Amino acid sequence: MTTTEAVLAGLPEIRTWQEDCYRDLHAHPELSHQEFTTARAVAERLRSLDYQVHEGIGGTGVVAVLDNGSGPTVL
Repeated sequence: MTTTEAVLAGLPEIRTWQEDCYRDLHAHPELSHQEFTTARAVAERLRSLDYQVHEGIGGTGVVAVLDNGSGPTVL
């Protein structure tokens, strides 16, 4: 399976999560710089995908690191 095929195969699962997240965010809005519930939900999702997660960046920011081994860095 090519990388493109793998990405396309995973889109239905991602879309479901995106739609659920969208609905939840709009049903429970948070004020700017007070997005604690949103940050927690995003961090939990990223951890479930095996990302290394850092929370509390600048207050409510979330940073995720995906390390896939040695080689050139692509940002």
